[in-house]
Amino acid sequence: MQFDTASQNQIYQVKPMRRLFSNKPGATFNENMPTTTINVRKDCVELISKVDSGVYAITNLKSAGNGQMRIIANWGRFFDLIQNPEVQIPRCKTSCPTLYRLLTNSFENIMLAKKNGDSDYSVCRLVPMTGVIPLLSITKEVLDINKDFVNMMIDICNELSHNPPFPAWKDKLEELWN
Repeated sequence: MQFDTASQNQIYQVKPMRRLFSNKPGATFNENMPTTTINVRKDCVELISKVDSGVYAITNLKSAGNGQMRIIANWGRFFDLIQNPEVQIPRCKTSCPTLYRLLTNSFENIMLAKKNGDSDYSVCRLVPMTGVIPLLSITKEVLDINKDFVNMMIDICNELSHNPPFPAWKDKLEELWN
């Protein structure tokens, strides 16, 4: 723990969320849930989904207040590539339609976010929080929503990999790996 001596407020140093993809799950899979597992961390709950052999998608659950929580996918600094949105975003419309919908806020309850002072961008999906903490709110419905959310993240990655609107965007996909 650090202290901000100017204001005497505590500043907690929280380990950053893992990026969207990893070749190591970081948790053990249960035989009753062979494609999804849960890892409880100090600052969030990770939902780890098996995408392919040796490929895992990591999303995070955090409270959002007002009876909601966020499913969060950490995209690292990938979206720093958008320097001129008026030119770059329209170029995504035909080559990366799912990304285009994300960048134009066309999905209900899904947004691109960057916290003040944080270098990483996150794609967030709001879902109801039925328990007092996110861990107690993981229901079949939340797992199904997470599965759809992960599939959307994979769709965006595939669009960027196969038909990037700008060549550098394909190379920057490495930002998504731990």
